[in-house]
Amino acid sequence: MKNRSPGCLGRLFLKAVTLESRSPGSVVTSHAVTPESRSPGSVVTNKRSTADAGTLRAARHSRMTLCDKRRGGFTLIELLVVVLIIGILAAVALPQYQYAVERARLSEVFILSKHLKEAEEVYRLANGAYTNSFEELGVKIPSGWAEQVGEGPIWIKTPFDISLLQDTDRVLVTMAKKNGSYLSLTHYLDSLGGGRVCCSYAASNYKADRLCQSLGGTAAQTRCNGACRCFDIP
Repeated sequence: MKNRSPGCLGRLFLKAVTLESRSPGSVVTSHAVTPESRSPGSVVTNKRSTADAGTLRAARHSRMTLCDKRRGGFTLIELLVVVLIIGILAAVALPQYQYAVERARLSEVFILSKHLKEAEEVYRLANGAYTNSFEELGVKIPSGWAEQVGEGPIWIKTPFDISLLQDTDRVLVTMAKKNGSYLSLTHYLDSLGGGRVCCSYAASNYKADRLCQSLGGTAAQTRCNGACRCFDIP
């Protein structure tokens, strides 16, 4: 049989299919195999699809860029949280730092006053008596300390002072603060005070209690009145 050209109804049907293939939402456009589907109109549809995909990628890129810009800074709430955390850490760390500094200073003064007490014992063996003169002991004032001369010589380095109290049988270290005496570290001389070392403070002073215990002190009741506590230092 010979091929016949489509009749009027066939041409109308093919034209309808071609118009449908030109619509943006049609699926037939990408899969149609009719000659009309290969017309320039179908190319336009593919270009539109490509343009839509490019627009979608550009929109996604702009949203990602906006998110990146927002992530580059901190909100007010985030800053307040950071400040709050820093304040809490400072409130906890500052007292511990102050205690560590005072403990280091007290240890330094303890070694120095112990050296003076030993010098007193050497002087007594050579001269038969103690002295309240640093010069007679042959010791030099340490760097950073100042000497105050009054009723008796005193070495001063804030917040400590060291004095030689011959009449009261001791080498006395006093740690003072703005509100007055804070604690006392006493080295009793061997022939007069039995060679004891005592760290004493007001009974209500918790910080001084910790400092005395840091020297290895053990609680004692002798040579302390009811208003203070005393630790024996080995």
